[in-house]
Amino acid sequence: MKRYLNPALVAIAACATFGLAACGSTAASTGGDDAATTDASTDDASVADTAGGTDAMATDTAAKPDTGPADVKIPCAGACTTGQKCGTDDKCYTPCGGPCKAAEFCDETTAPGTCKGYTPPSSWGIKGDNKVQHVIKLAISDKTKSCDLVDASGALGKTDGVGDNALAGASSLIGSNLQDAVTKGSVVLLFEPKGYATDGTKFTFNVLIGDLDPKDTTHKPTDAGGSFTVKPESYDLTKCDATGCPSLVSFNSATIKAGALDAKADKFFLNLNISSISLALTISAVDFSGTVADANSWVSTTGGRLCGYITETDLNSAIDALPDALLQQFGGKDAVKKLLPTLIKSDVDSNGDGVKDAKSLSLDIDTLGGVVTGLTPPKAP
Repeated sequence: MKRYLNPALVAIAACATFGLAACGSTAASTGGDDAATTDASTDDASVADTAGGTDAMATDTAAKPDTGPADVKIPCAGACTTGQKCGTDDKCYTPCGGPCKAAEFCDETTAPGTCKGYTPPSSWGIKGDNKVQHVIKLAISDKTKSCDLVDASGALGKTDGVGDNALAGASSLIGSNLQDAVTKGSVVLLFEPKGYATDGTKFTFNVLIGDLDPKDTTHKPTDAGGSFTVKPESYDLTKCDATGCPSLVSFNSATIKAGALDAKADKFFLNLNISSISLALTISAVDFSGTVADANSWVSTTGGRLCGYITETDLNSAIDALPDALLQQFGGKDAVKKLLPTLIKSDVDSNGDGVKDAKSLSLDIDTLGGVVTGLTPPKAP
């Protein structure tokens, strides 16, 4: 008996095998609605409509808008080195051609700038009496006596009763170097009060870096009453005017009440000596407290504690500022950057994003009175 193929089954098989074209052309022979045939009254979605309908498959030749990310122009193609700036002509330049001499500042009103003289301070201290406080103790605080800056999450302003000092673990390596530098006089830190008061009234004290006065042969570096000179690097030489320059570090809104000193500063700069390496570190969100004699003059500070944190960004910048050759013995700068986070863990979330990106620091600082005799003379070229 002969068997005949069902035309409908053939259509289904062709549709499955060859797609819609086969399905449409076969449907016409089986009596179905031919969606591919030109229709004068119905818009054909796949074939050009000869009766004036709109062809949805027509090629779009109009230009499409650019929805990609906008091009970002990098000034000077990012080629400027440390200490240089990018000018309006898109070329790198060094302000004033390099550092200005002592008692000069770089006036960049017109690039690249001109070194101009300013009037250096003629006196220091509370009332121009040249009396300052000299740091005689500088050490990494013990972990149990450190400031309580953050809670376990690292959130600033949330305390948990536990001292925070990420650098405490490295105190045996760098703590003695700090005190040795102060004891030998190679590090001189001076606190210069302005408007000093002991009744809770707010006042300011500047932090100055200096040298031992070579004419003072009587006092040891940590004695009371010693004489010191002030380095011009104590001042922000980018913000000078004819009257002088502001200090790079100032504790504003300082108060003393019943002998308790409390003061805050945005930044504090500290050189940490590790082996043959001196890291110029920036400490942020600084708080300083201590006990002073409740008298009309600042005689001393005991039990002083300076608290803050060092961001990983600032720490890496300090490493980048070092000469390449100095770190070759440790595998280079990149190797040191990778090693430090394993040695000193970050425990502070400095920007509130939930990531610990900074290292807490607590320093013990005591001071005694001293006298400034003038600016440190510039070194001979």
